[in-house]
Amino acid sequence: MPVLLRTAGDYVNYQFDSMGELTNTAGFTPGGATRLADGYGYVYDAAGNLLTKVTSANPANIKAAYTINSLNEISNSVYGGTGAGVGVMVSGSL
Repeated sequence: MPVLLRTAGDYVNYQFDSMGELTNTAGFTPGGATRLADGYGYVYDAAGNLLTKVTSANPANIKAAYTINSLNEISNSVYGGTGAGVGVMVSGSL
């Protein structure tokens, strides 16, 4: 499992599926306690397009959600969490 070690000693573990897509991140302090701010889960469709990013602390709290069109392009995105909608891209792709 790949690990990012930061200069302060905290670290983040990364998990990937068999397609090489990032599925989970988990952060820890130098002593091994969980850092909830670094924990995320990622959900993809069958074509490998990223659909959602959720926090590990509260999987119902979607941090980003993407709508994919028939050309496998992002046609809409919502950021910020359930009901919070910090930003919305209404057309185009990233």
